[in-house]
Amino acid sequence: MTTSRHAQLLLRLLPPVAYDPNGLHVGLRAQAAGTVLDDLDDNYRALVSALSPVSANDLLSLWERNLAIEPEYGAPYASRVARILSRLRETGGLSLPYFTRIAAGLGYQIDIEEQGARVLGQTWCGMRLRHPDTLWVWTVHVGGPPVRIWHARCGSSRCGERLTMVSDPIIETLFNDLKPADTRCLFYYEG
Repeated sequence: MTTSRHAQLLLRLLPPVAYDPNGLHVGLRAQAAGTVLDDLDDNYRALVSALSPVSANDLLSLWERNLAIEPEYGAPYASRVARILSRLRETGGLSLPYFTRIAAGLGYQIDIEEQGARVLGQTWCGMRLRHPDTLWVWTVHVGGPPVRIWHARCGSSRCGERLTMVSDPIIETLFNDLKPADTRCLFYYEG
C-alpha cells in the first residue's frame, strides 16, 4: 500500500505494540505524510544542485535572472552556463588590464585604446564632438576573425546601412554589459 520512501520510514518509527503498521488509517496517514516528505526531499535536492550553475538544470534561468543575463534564443545549456560563469568571475575592476584579462580568459586576444573626453584646450573648431552621455571611448582591437559578417544585399539592406558589418556577439555583449556607463566601445576585428 505504501510506495513512498518516507512513508515506509515513518511506519518503521511506530511503536510495535501500540500501532499496527498494516492498519488502513495508519497506512493512509503515513502515505500522505511520506508523499509530502518525498516532495520536500526532491525539492531540496533540486535546490542543492542549483547552488552551482553547472548542475542547476531547470533552475538555470534563476541564475540568468539574478545576474541580469538575457539568454539567446535556442542557446545550448553549456553556453548559458559558460556565460553565467564568466559573469561570476567579473567581480571587480574597471581598468583596461582587467578587461584584457577577461577577454583572454574567453580566448580572445585584444588591445584596448582609451580615448579621453573632449575638453577645452584639447579640441579645435570643427572637431567632431561625441554624444553628451559618452565621456570616454574604448577602441577594442580584437585579434582573429569576427564570428558574424553581414554584407549589404539588394532587397535586404536599407539606405544608409554599411556595406559590410562584422561582429562577435560574445565579446561585444560582455564588454557592453561591464563597461562604465559613460564609456562607448568600438570594436575592430583584425584577422
